[in-house]
Amino acid sequence: MPPKWDYVTSSAAGAEQSAAGSPNLPTITLGAAVAVGDVIVGMAGFDATGGANLTNIIDNLGNVYFINNDQIHNATHNQDGRTFYCLVTVAGTPTLTPTFSAGGSGSQRLIAAIYRPDCKVVFGSSRGQSQTGPGTGTDAIKSPTLPHDGGLAVGLWQNIAEGAPGTGVLSGGTNFTRRLTFQEVLGIEDWLNVSPAILAATFTDTVDHDAITHIVVMLPEVVPRQPNAPSQTFLSQELDGWGE
Repeated sequence: MPPKWDYVTSSAAGAEQSAAGSPNLPTITLGAAVAVGDVIVGMAGFDATGGANLTNIIDNLGNVYFINNDQIHNATHNQDGRTFYCLVTVAGTPTLTPTFSAGGSGSQRLIAAIYRPDCKVVFGSSRGQSQTGPGTGTDAIKSPTLPHDGGLAVGLWQNIAEGAPGTGVLSGGTNFTRRLTFQEVLGIEDWLNVSPAILAATFTDTVDHDAITHIVVMLPEVVPRQPNAPSQTFLSQELDGWGE
């Protein structure tokens, strides 16, 4: 049986602090409890004044978060985006708090969701891109394409032209399920149990906003068989012939 992924119902949450006066806001409390072995995937958006960067994510439970090397900068709006993930080791209902290296006068944002695999998982890869005037047609807003070897693909969208509340109606892309749109400035969607493919996370908005969009891939952990270790078939044959 191939590994199976589930979205934890109602877990997605988002927030915006419209004026980035504090370096540690906004915070979000996810809409469901995590269990050990779950995965949290999210994105932070932030004003890039002063060379700001996302430096840390913590939660109230003590889980460890990993910040992906996929920061995207939009010079027109001076807004950045960067993704993160957590392999949950402490159960409970998490409240996430980001830390930024500097605070400007623009928006700071946070969005995340919980996923439940039936196996151990590892980070696959992530990418992001900025689009100016992507249009309002089908799948107008796209992340870069990314090779995917099976597992979970999460798309994350940020409207960088407006503060909350934004305008328009956001829809998920083909084969993706949109889990949350926060005040038309943040969105998250996913494709569970993806077959090997090269894919992009896509969104459609009824208003033509400049946007930053990311895709994050999480994969089942593959444990290689040790060299010279007997296969299960070989062992079965040996046991069947035992004592003859």
